[in-house]
Amino acid sequence: MKYGGMHNVFSPNGFSHYYCIRTSLWASFRVRGTFNKWSEVPIYSGMTGTQAARRMLDANGLYDVPVEAVPGSLSDHYDPTARVVRLSEPVFYQSSISAVSVAYHEVGHAFQHKVQYPMLVMRHQMFPVVNFASGVAPFLILAGFLFQQVPWLLGIGIIFFAAAVEFNSLPCQLNSTSVHERVN
Repeated sequence: MKYGGMHNVFSPNGFSHYYCIRTSLWASFRVRGTFNKWSEVPIYSGMTGTQAARRMLDANGLYDVPVEAVPGSLSDHYDPTARVVRLSEPVFYQSSISAVSVAYHEVGHAFQHKVQYPMLVMRHQMFPVVNFASGVAPFLILAGFLFQQVPWLLGIGIIFFAAAVEFNSLPCQLNSTSVHERVN
């Protein structure tokens, strides 16, 4: 059985690998494009992302959770160990629909932390394993492409990457996005 060359792309495994990579890239471009589109639309209230985050934190009794600026774009996150909401500079300073939406989303994670949302608790408990998997996944994927004689490297890399995405973000991200609708 031949593993190298174009034969691998048209095999069931090759197609699934191609599909996963393509879907991941599409999602990344889609998020960035949507953020850029709505960052051009000012929010009626005139609040910046920082002001919106502070308002929502205070409304939910999270007075001790600070809001800080971090360099970059779309590098926003809630740090549960330091109990701080970190907003990228565009979100921190802008008064746009994107800025306020992202700020509310990140505050949703702080609220999840406050109420001990089960998926967030599980995510924190699994962090060492997930961190290892997400760190090693790109190297396994690259090795799988370079050493096509060992086809399982690519598969293991994709499994590690998918597991890291699933356990690191999806359940908490989906819940965080809808939290602000329920608490206000």
